[in-house]
Amino acid sequence: NVEAEVAGISAPLLLVQGSADQYGTLAQIDAIAGAVGGPVTRLVLEGCRHVPHLEREAEVVAAIADLCKIVQ
Repeated sequence: NVEAEVAGISAPLLLVQGSADQYGTLAQIDAIAGAVGGPVTRLVLEGCRHVPHLEREAEVVAAIADLCKIVQ
């Protein structure tokens, strides 16, 4: 559980989760989103499992690029 560790983060975050992740749940990213102090973008990839950066690389890279535009 990283909720206590992320409480001080104020920078924009991108939270990526596969809807079919066999090790994590959407409740986990909801908890992280509620604990941080900065803006949060959620990317939930339908049918994706535990490694979205490998399973749906193009979508994850596009979301990271979008986040970088926000930060600039």
